[in-house]
Amino acid sequence: MKIRLSIIIAIACCAPTVLRAQLNPLQAQYYTNRYLGNPAMAGIEKGWALSLSHRSQFSDIPGAPVIQNLTAEYGYKKVGIGINVTLDKAGLQRYVRALASYAYHLQINEASTLHFGLSAGIRNQRLAVDEINGNPNDNLVSLYNQRQTYFDGDFGLALTTGKISLEVALPNLKNLFWNNSMVADLPIFYSAFSYKIAVNEAELEPKIVFRGIKGFDHIWDTGAQLSFAKKQILLNGFYHTSGSASFGIGMDYQQKYLLGFSHTLQTTSLSNYTNGDFEVNLRLKF
Repeated sequence: MKIRLSIIIAIACCAPTVLRAQLNPLQAQYYTNRYLGNPAMAGIEKGWALSLSHRSQFSDIPGAPVIQNLTAEYGYKKVGIGINVTLDKAGLQRYVRALASYAYHLQINEASTLHFGLSAGIRNQRLAVDEINGNPNDNLVSLYNQRQTYFDGDFGLALTTGKISLEVALPNLKNLFWNNSMVADLPIFYSAFSYKIAVNEAELEPKIVFRGIKGFDHIWDTGAQLSFAKKQILLNGFYHTSGSASFGIGMDYQQKYLLGFSHTLQTTSLSNYTNGDFEVNLRLKF
């Protein structure tokens, strides 16, 4: 009974950390890898793009959340294809999501393009049996890990011009059409608007994002990115109405080789337990 109780407590303790990951998406999705938040952005640029993202907490807390993501995309004429794989670890929880994407980029006129995107794949959530401090053969663990691997997907639209970018996406389509009342922290929609402003030889791109999280207040993200030195040096910052703020810096050498870092400051209620998240992003275009 004590072992079962400890497992239940461990699962309960994981929930807030997983929730924080859902409330604060990877910073890369706002500018350097928009495919993360919207399948319509897959292959928006011609050629191959390979991106890696890693986010973890600065504080060395046992079971602290770690998110790792890999995307690979290819754009050719009007078609874009991509693969988006996410591994989310928090405590004993292991969450894996792997999607393949198809996007169609329809040019309306010389300056405007309408983008459509659909992703389909699997979603799986398990407990790490080898990390349980107790009896890994406990019946509760077995029941938890017997849950099915689900079919899932995302749908997205976008309109881009020389200066304006407008995006709308519906992630987690399974949850949208086959409601699961047990899940309360999945993203249910994503929308974004940005406008590029020339500032001497630099470019400033303010952005407003409106996100929905099931079971919680919707979140506004407001911020901007400044790119200069032939768009090779990137500085950005965001404030989230969930109570956190994010800041990032990056170098996009020849706009082919990107290395970026960002830091998310936690809310006041969590500041006594962690000094925030650290994220590193790599991207290669060829």
